[in-house]
Amino acid sequence: MSHRPTLPATAAGLGLRRALLGALQSAAPGDFDAQARLAFANLERALRAGGSSLRNVVKVTIFLTDMAHFPRIVELRGEYFSPPYPADTIIEVSRLYHEDAMIEIEAIAVSDAAAEREV
Repeated sequence: MSHRPTLPATAAGLGLRRALLGALQSAAPGDFDAQARLAFANLERALRAGGSSLRNVVKVTIFLTDMAHFPRIVELRGEYFSPPYPADTIIEVSRLYHEDAMIEIEAIAVSDAAAEREV
């Protein structure tokens, strides 16, 4: 028996929550760029494990503990996503899963198989 949820073929979606730091020790506390790059790398790894990729992300929600990082996250989104860019929401929160965490990413993507059917 699989513990993996299944979706109807018409939905062909993949939802991911908290592709963030994983092991906080890997990112320097207080280093937004390091944490953001690790969050995007973890997101990419989770998408691949689920049969998708960054190019198939249709919606992303990015949680920041300080909106002063907004311009930088916009730049980083341009590095990790390509046109047409996914819909996005960027939200400032008072705290994330760990006191040193500065970013958390939530994404919704279609599977590679579903994206290939649409071509």
